[in-house]
Amino acid sequence: MPGVPKSCAVCQARKVKCDRRSPACSQCIKYQWHCPGYPAARPKKKISGPQKTPSREKRLRSPPNLLDASAWIQRSPAQELISLPSPTGRSSRWHEENRNGSSCSPRLSILSPALHLSPVVLQLVDCLSSTSPGLSLHEIGSFISLVPARLGVSDALDTAVRCLCAAYTKFASPRPSPHALHYNKALSSLRKSLCDPAEALSAETLCASICLSWYETMVDRRSSAWLAHSMASADLIQLRGPGVHMTGFDRALLLAHHGLISSHALMQRKPSFMCEPAWIAVVDPTGSGDGHDSMSHAQLIVEHFQHLDGLSLVRNRISDVISTGDYDQPNLNQLTETLKCLRLALRAHLPIPQQHFWWVRSGQPLHIETPHPVLLCKDALAYLSINIETLNLLDKLRWAAEYNLCMAETISNVIRIFNSGEREGHAEGIRGDVSLQTLQESLNAEIEALFSLASHAFQRAISASPLSCRRLALIYQALYCSLQTRGEGFHPIWHSMMEMFVNS
Repeated sequence: MPGVPKSCAVCQARKVKCDRRSPACSQCIKYQWHCPGYPAARPKKKISGPQKTPSREKRLRSPPNLLDASAWIQRSPAQELISLPSPTGRSSRWHEENRNGSSCSPRLSILSPALHLSPVVLQLVDCLSSTSPGLSLHEIGSFISLVPARLGVSDALDTAVRCLCAAYTKFASPRPSPHALHYNKALSSLRKSLCDPAEALSAETLCASICLSWYETMVDRRSSAWLAHSMASADLIQLRGPGVHMTGFDRALLLAHHGLISSHALMQRKPSFMCEPAWIAVVDPTGSGDGHDSMSHAQLIVEHFQHLDGLSLVRNRISDVISTGDYDQPNLNQLTETLKCLRLALRAHLPIPQQHFWWVRSGQPLHIETPHPVLLCKDALAYLSINIETLNLLDKLRWAAEYNLCMAETISNVIRIFNSGEREGHAEGIRGDVSLQTLQESLNAEIEALFSLASHAFQRAISASPLSCRRLALIYQALYCSLQTRGEGFHPIWHSMMEMFVNS
């Protein structure tokens, strides 16, 4: 019968052909959608006399009900149905997940298509359903799976998501995408939200800022615009406070931006606010993830960012020691202990560099099997950065010893503390009583080996996680520029790191 839809509601919404297979059509099976079934055939009515056919104008004004209000779309292995929406525009299932903190899972939950079947929702759904190898929008964080349920509430979020989807389409395929047309409107909408006291600290405004920083990351790797929005997002998170980010969508936003918060603190040589006990409790890795494997990976990611937080604290203390010239023995002992603990913590996730110095001497490629090459690269670079900060401290101590004979005992004590940590880690390169020069040579050799490890892991990660690699490269380029500008703690290995990222 003309005008009566025969395909399922999902295929109608996505405007694709439906084969009406049972129990689910092939399109829904392919993209792991819940197939809501097919419209029941209408019973034929006997027409006793002539019946007037509705005019074309009237039919256009009253389109058929394509989607059943009880049909829900959810990209979930369990293929569960979400309950009907509450009067506030959000589903009761969403509120339940938000209270329990389980909405951080990488599932795609969308409100009723009958209520929120807007172009931006469908655009985001298509991007999240992309099967392009190595190009998943879920890389930007688990929060993106929860964004469709919040569209239609904030103009800033809607326009930012439209930008993000357009940039992702261009990033994932050579098809033309009018992303620039949406950018100015997205910026204007975000400014309005930030100027509105009722919206400035909302989750939607924060999410819009994060999405725009990812848009700028995808569109132009030479621009520093992404840095402004990511720093603004970090400020918003700090202003919102730790209590807001305990569960649900808010916690997912914090976890997705944790690495940027740590990186900004390193650029500014100030302690990250994520070092504070209240924030540490929020990102406790034991509460992240859904399954054993995902929890393990999520925990490793959170631990990595916590190491960066610790590094930001150490950098700040080293800067204070250098600027004030306060080489007090207890203060230096505490600083050395912190550096030692950071090294041992990161070493647990990496092959011990001293066992692999032949990589540097022979120039042979390094082969380490890992399911997460991006994380391996990040850990190696973090370990490398800790060594650079240690060398920076030792250089200043050696310089101070030239003018103060009493510093010799201080340096010996620092080396003793540091060397005891190396023995606990069963390292092979630093054993017994060593001089300051020997320790510096060993740290430099580690730096070369760690760069070899990071370079190999990064090359593997480019094809597996291009979005994460693009963001990682931009972060270290910003760190490189920051160190060059300050002229403090700059190591020659940074030039090699920049070459690796620029040529990727």
